[in-house]
Amino acid sequence: MNDIEEITFPEKVKYKYQVCAVIFGADKSVLNIKLKDDYSFILKSIYSKDDDLTELFQTDVSGLQRNYYSAIVDNDYKVICIEKIIEIELNPKTDQEFWDKANIDDLSSIDDQLRTIRLIKEGPIRCKSISFNLKPIEKVNCIIQPSSHYSLFQFSESYPTKSISTISCDNKDIDLINKAIENFDFPLQDQLLNSAHIFYDLSYHTELYISVSLLTTALEMLYLNNEQFKKEKLSKRCAVYIGGSNEEIIVLYKQLKEAYSLRSKFLHDGNIKHIRATTVIFLRDCVRKTLLKSISTKETKNNKIKRLKEFVKDNLNLFGE
Repeated sequence: MNDIEEITFPEKVKYKYQVCAVIFGADKSVLNIKLKDDYSFILKSIYSKDDDLTELFQTDVSGLQRNYYSAIVDNDYKVICIEKIIEIELNPKTDQEFWDKANIDDLSSIDDQLRTIRLIKEGPIRCKSISFNLKPIEKVNCIIQPSSHYSLFQFSESYPTKSISTISCDNKDIDLINKAIENFDFPLQDQLLNSAHIFYDLSYHTELYISVSLLTTALEMLYLNNEQFKKEKLSKRCAVYIGGSNEEIIVLYKQLKEAYSLRSKFLHDGNIKHIRATTVIFLRDCVRKTLLKSISTKETKNNKIKRLKEFVKDNLNLFGE
């Protein structure tokens, strides 16, 4: 290295790396969730200069109101944010390498943790954009000062989402979510369960009638092989698998048949007038419970279907047969 380079570039500089996104579809109870990878949920006010939301998202207060008004969770105009702030020493000549890798890793981390929360608890928790900032936080005696980096990543899939529920967690939910965040990784290792989860998660980002199609398809993947009389077989098997008692099995069976009928009317006749938010939430609950139980038990699909078929055969009276 020549003398000019030594004067121009210090060997190490301390940087502040900050990632922040405003959260939609959740209430303050999620503040108790323990996130990983140095992230946490915190409250920030869209009016507070100390919270720096205008700087983080490079807009003014009017812009924050326009973009995040529906995310406000109290009368103080606070929003829930997912945030990470670390200090790190970097060589200014190679800070771009850190920046590129950190952006990719943190996008994946935020997305995976929000997916995990959505899998454990009903609600469209999501963010629409993520702010990335990397700034030197110490003055250096050199001709050229170290560069800052900024980017704003847009989650385009979140924009069309119409909230039909809000995540609200009790202590049991928080415990389950915290454990799942530590143990779950996406994509799920089991290919079938991962494919079903993709359909499940997509159901949060589209119209109700499409959500019903996605969720019933996920249930077909989980409970059926190439079989006829899908509605009956799927409804019975799913009800038995996730039902906790005979009474619950009967109720689930009837609700699943009705939901599947609504799906068929949409796919075959274009009829969507009877599809409601409650239908989507019910089907999502069925897929969620199936996925979580399947992940836990690690039972193969064929063994599961064989066992459920035997139960149905031995308990036809539950289904009015």
